[in-house]
Amino acid sequence: VAAPDGGAGPPRAPPLTVDFAGLGSVSFHGKDAPRLFVLEPDDGAGHRMKIVLDGMATAVRNSMNFGGVVGAESAVTEHGVDFRTLTDSFFGRGASRELFVAKGTKFSADFANVADLEKHRGTLTS
Repeated sequence: VAAPDGGAGPPRAPPLTVDFAGLGSVSFHGKDAPRLFVLEPDDGAGHRMKIVLDGMATAVRNSMNFGGVVGAESAVTEHGVDFRTLTDSFFGRGASRELFVAKGTKFSADFANVADLEKHRGTLTS
């Protein structure tokens, strides 16, 4: 990158690397915070990744940890992309084994949307 005066410009920061492999869940608020799991939609990779990232942001905002993703019937998107492979590329090798749980996993509470979760957040414990 050249600076306007023709110089080399400021040094670039190294790329951010996040590796979730081996974490089991993404801990933002300590081991006693409740864990949030999201449902993986069965459409394209972009929407699936948006749901994962939105889930992480929702967990942070609500003093929760991100527990993971309840997997869709198929890991292959409507465009033929294996979303588990994409997840490993995005978050680090083995991340998909840590982040995805089987459909049918039982949880202590279910919410229709974020507003419903936030309305009942005070009643949730780890």
